[in-house]
Amino acid sequence: MKIGKFAAFAIGGGIILMEIAHQEGFIEIDWSKITGKLDKVTDKVETAVTGQEKNWIEKTERFVDRKLDRAENILKSKTKKAKKWYSKLIGDENGPKVNDLHIFLTAFVGGIALGVASA
Repeated sequence: MKIGKFAAFAIGGGIILMEIAHQEGFIEIDWSKITGKLDKVTDKVETAVTGQEKNWIEKTERFVDRKLDRAENILKSKTKKAKKWYSKLIGDENGPKVNDLHIFLTAFVGGIALGVASA
């Protein structure tokens, strides 16, 4: 009994430490590879316990769900990059801030307007 508790504590603690190290950027984890291997193991265990294999609909559903999760994560990361770029362009999140680009664009548009008006 004591060995089982120790093993469970060691495995759980290792998983928690691995997750913290991943979150802090010390290690990079390929989650798609881990979930793929985990799916194979769960399929084998489920087949051994129930005696029935998963049908193609359940496998397809799991595959599509994983792809949608991956697409959602990519979209979220692109959204963060776009927000960072936009706030850098116009200023901070509180509102626009005049920078060199704004002054240049204003002078450029004003020069074009004067040129068109005088022509």
